[in-house]
Amino acid sequence: MVNHEDNNDLTRSHVPITKGTMVSHYRIIEKIGAGGMGEVFLAEDSQLDRKVALKFLPQHLSQDQDSRSRFTREAKAAAKLDHPNIVPVYEVGEFNGRPFFAMAHIEGQSLKEVIKEGKLTVPDAVEYTKQICEGLHKAHESSVVHRDIKPANIIIDKDNKLRILDFGLASVRGEEKLTQTGSTLGTVGYMSPEQITGKNIDHRSDLFSVGVILYEMLTGRRPFEGDNDVAIVNAITNSTPEPVARFKSGVTGELQQIVNKALAKDSSIRYQHADGMLADLKSLSIETKSPEKSRRALWFVLAIIVIIAGYFGFNQLIDEQVFSSGPKRLAVLPFDNSGEADKDYFASGMTDEIITKLTAIEDLKIIAGQSAARMKEEGMGVSQIGKELGVDYVLDASVHWQEGSAGAKRIKLVTRLIKVSDGSILWGKSYDTTMTEIFDIQSDMAARIARQLGAVLTAQEKIAVEGRTTNSDEAWDYYIQGTNYYSQDPYSEKYLRLALEMFNRAIEIDSTFARAYSLLSDMYSRLFFYSFDASDSIKSLSREMANKALEVGTDHTSDNQGYEALATYYYRCERDYEKAFESLEKAYEYFGGKNNRWYHWNAFLYLRRMGRWDEAYEHMKIVAEMEPRNFHMQREFAHMCLIMRKYDEAEQFFRKAIKLRPDSFRSYSLLADLYLDWQSDTKKAREVIESSWNKIEDTALWDDLMITLDGMEGDFEALRKRAKSYSQKALLYDWQDLTDSAAIYWDSALFESREQLKDKTLTPDEWGSTGRLYARMGNRDEALKHANKAIELMPMSKDAVDGTEPLKHLFYCYVFLGEYENATNQAEKVFAVPAIGDIGYCLLDPDTREFIKHPGFARLVREYGNEYHKRLYTEKVGQL
Repeated sequence: MVNHEDNNDLTRSHVPITKGTMVSHYRIIEKIGAGGMGEVFLAEDSQLDRKVALKFLPQHLSQDQDSRSRFTREAKAAAKLDHPNIVPVYEVGEFNGRPFFAMAHIEGQSLKEVIKEGKLTVPDAVEYTKQICEGLHKAHESSVVHRDIKPANIIIDKDNKLRILDFGLASVRGEEKLTQTGSTLGTVGYMSPEQITGKNIDHRSDLFSVGVILYEMLTGRRPFEGDNDVAIVNAITNSTPEPVARFKSGVTGELQQIVNKALAKDSSIRYQHADGMLADLKSLSIETKSPEKSRRALWFVLAIIVIIAGYFGFNQLIDEQVFSSGPKRLAVLPFDNSGEADKDYFASGMTDEIITKLTAIEDLKIIAGQSAARMKEEGMGVSQIGKELGVDYVLDASVHWQEGSAGAKRIKLVTRLIKVSDGSILWGKSYDTTMTEIFDIQSDMAARIARQLGAVLTAQEKIAVEGRTTNSDEAWDYYIQGTNYYSQDPYSEKYLRLALEMFNRAIEIDSTFARAYSLLSDMYSRLFFYSFDASDSIKSLSREMANKALEVGTDHTSDNQGYEALATYYYRCERDYEKAFESLEKAYEYFGGKNNRWYHWNAFLYLRRMGRWDEAYEHMKIVAEMEPRNFHMQREFAHMCLIMRKYDEAEQFFRKAIKLRPDSFRSYSLLADLYLDWQSDTKKAREVIESSWNKIEDTALWDDLMITLDGMEGDFEALRKRAKSYSQKALLYDWQDLTDSAAIYWDSALFESREQLKDKTLTPDEWGSTGRLYARMGNRDEALKHANKAIELMPMSKDAVDGTEPLKHLFYCYVFLGEYENATNQAEKVFAVPAIGDIGYCLLDPDTREFIKHPGFARLVREYGNEYHKRLYTEKVGQL
């Protein structure tokens, strides 16, 4: 028996909705619209005294459960969206078996009507598209895809604010599908290629529709047209739209590029998020002058140019750089991986391989690295990236993984070469290949790009482009896994050893793999230099692998990397900076010499270590400015400025580095050191540390510095809670002048240190640190023996960077022994040269509280101190 009182009864007779009908607490005023998925009525909300729009599911669809479910889905999807560019939904209900929802009634015109009037300017079209992107960004963040974005579903109110409505085809990720496979809900003409062909779609399909609307607003016509739906579908899937500028004046190359990217048929190279398209639109410089005024201004400027050219000679007027026939500047963006996250390394390896091949061509200037990667991560458009990096062209690509026969993986590589000035796609190609063919694809891609950019290849460059790093796809796969580990953190023993394992597997498979040998050498020299394993065997392996790379290398690319590995070997393992520089020169003689990498390595491998600080500073500044989003370059330049006591500049670039990589402990610790050296400011140093608490996993790294700050501020209760090791507990008592208790712990610390260093070849730092412990115990002979041994092993003449550290050890030995005149002499050697460690730190350090009263220190403050130092000295000691 059917219960006719049940609102879900679908057999009841049709009850028409007319003027005056009460639907819940809404009084119908009139019918204002109808569509395939609903009828819309204007109504008055009798409770809140406002006009609303009620949307009903049509009567014939109310009897279809799928349609009812889809309609309810629309209501729920729309109801969760709260944004100024989305029409809000107030209530969901049912009337006589017909589902409905109440939404805000917006007075205004549909965008369809506005476009029809033909009065839209370029700024109007851009502004409206921005608002569409704003609304869609909110919807997509809520996992809602509209699926029917078109001008008829967009209302412009009386305040010129744009509102998106009709989420009638909305698809919510994670829910069951409400359409059969292959269904094409939406409006032909605004649908994406993937939607038309019945494939799975996501938010990027909406962005294709936005591209269609933008094109239509600019030109008054759709980009894909035809006499019937079949013709339109064919145009969407196969045709390239006419350039917008053909129909509308005032359209820049940047705007055309945005349209091109939004209308990309492959969703992987389309805008990936609405806020990415929004960012590009916001960066546009739109001409708002009338065409007549613009033309008059242009003629005026041209007249001035002709006059000046006639007077000075036209050739002198031309900016030689703009009209230069020199190397084309190309930015290579990181290739996107559309597969599982564990395949990221493959896309990264493909990027590196193309960069390596293109770098071998003298007619090209390649910009890549962290700056390009960071810009892409931040959602910058290609045009904006190109401008930021100062390049003429940008290469973008994506890697797709597909199942082949017998489960074999096929790789689809989609590439496009974009001209920055007008956003046009100079070249694009889709490669469908397998791992065994990947080397041919790399060579073909590099060669085609070179031809498109007009590069003329020498015989050696042709070998580099066509050559293979290895003939084994398995060895290459291990190699790029290794480079991926290495790039994650080149200062971490964990990642260095993981990379080593991969590179060793690569050469086991291919014993002629020159580049794998080069990076093996680099990994071994890093292990040695950072004292993860400073054994002679590791040192020998680094040299052996560099020589092997040069031995088996067959082209200049291999030689470049082999000599670079040899340079880092001399730098890290031998500290022979002359030989390091000689190898570096050989590494870059085939590649146009001085690029960013050359400036970086020259500054770090040679100039600063040889004490040529001003030259090193200029070199590193070039790199920091050329790669503004490269975290390592920003921090290394900041570090150099800190050593050179250029404190203002150091602070600026440390802040940049922290913004780029907020999880890097060393950036914070060096910035904290800066405030102690520069301004004697423990409060600022502590603020730096505290700002990192929720960004750095291992906060134990801060223990030593926090203990130092506690001691500087005299907070011994806090220090007592932190102190765990013998030396930390010794400091607690020493700084409170409890010398007997301190001596017990210093003795234990010394014993523990000797045990740990037993049967080990000591580094200069270990010799110096042990000397300090002896000095604290009052053992002058052993203290000076150890400190001087550190200086012998690492003199300033050998290394201007690390050579100051043994001097500091000897300085503290004299301080602990109470020999303040000797301490003054050692301190002056540090203050007179670039070094971390300044008068500001001495003024705060509890270990030097008696030393700073010595007349010799007053002289150092007068000669080397800044305004902060002199002020604090006066407060603590007295007038200078």
